[in-house]
Amino acid sequence: MFIRKFLLVALLSCHFFGSAIFAQEVDSTLSYFLKDFQFFKPMIANLRTPQNHARFYCADAVDFSNSTKTGKHLFFDPSFGGYFPFLGWKFADIDSNSIPLRTPGVALFLDGAAHLLLDFNTASSDVINADYRIGGGIAGRFNWLTFLAFRYRFFHESTHIGDEYTLFASLQPGFRRYNISYEAHEIYLSIDHYVTKQRPIKFLNKNVSYMRAYAGTRFLSKDSYDGFTGLFESANPIILTGKNEHQLGGEIFFRGKPAPDELSNDPWLSRLFSFQYVVFAVDLGFQDKYDISLEPSRVWSTNIVLGLVYGENFRIDRGRTVRWQLNYYSGINPHGQFRNKKIRYIGLDYIIDF
Repeated sequence: MFIRKFLLVALLSCHFFGSAIFAQEVDSTLSYFLKDFQFFKPMIANLRTPQNHARFYCADAVDFSNSTKTGKHLFFDPSFGGYFPFLGWKFADIDSNSIPLRTPGVALFLDGAAHLLLDFNTASSDVINADYRIGGGIAGRFNWLTFLAFRYRFFHESTHIGDEYTLFASLQPGFRRYNISYEAHEIYLSIDHYVTKQRPIKFLNKNVSYMRAYAGTRFLSKDSYDGFTGLFESANPIILTGKNEHQLGGEIFFRGKPAPDELSNDPWLSRLFSFQYVVFAVDLGFQDKYDISLEPSRVWSTNIVLGLVYGENFRIDRGRTVRWQLNYYSGINPHGQFRNKKIRYIGLDYIIDF
């Protein structure tokens, strides 16, 4: 069912955006396969961006966890996944390595990720939760306004609390297990600008390479909160305020040093301080706080990121890039049924992008 829906939406989207919006014939010589012209780059500060990363942070233990430690617990929050454009069309023959992020066109993509949560201060470093996402859609950049990009995605998410966590928690009075699974549509628009040498921009006396602002909305296509049950007996259903969630954010990349030659003999310590970009990003989400009462709430969640990027992030042939970053998060716990609680932490993150 999911595959059929995705293929139908993808075909209709290609026809619509390729003919109605861009209003021109598509030159078959400008079609491409297994390339990424970066129509809509993954959002740096979005906690659910599909990527390969490892994050550590300290926060309060989740309810019913198998631990006697008081105070903050050390959590490991990794994900494994990626964004894969596989078929697309350019609407102009532009060299995007010399003019990055200015090629108009559309691309079909698939993406997916597994997001885990482990608590290192429980009896066996329990896996607390696992979230799985898989989806696909279409991304593009408008022909007459190349600073304006869009992305549509249809995806499925299912979340599962960990077995080790459940074995202990299920013995505690008041514990309930909720199998949260849903499908959703989401669409984003962004305005971005890649700074060229001919028109340099400085901010706080630093050279700017890239700026972006984006906004989007997510619409549940399925009343996923109906019919949730507890582990041993019926549990109250999770009540949401509605089917929509909203998101907005922005990014700014400051230029560091050019990437060293692959054959460079520079020592690793020198390369460590030879980062190519410094990135600052903010993501704000207006999201449902899960509730089993009749008075659910919708609250803001904020993620602020400051990071170092190693590798030429804005080239088609950029290869692997690596990012170290600090992030400050305050808002709803993004993991599965724990979205009924709010958390706040400063995390250390390591990301590899292939």
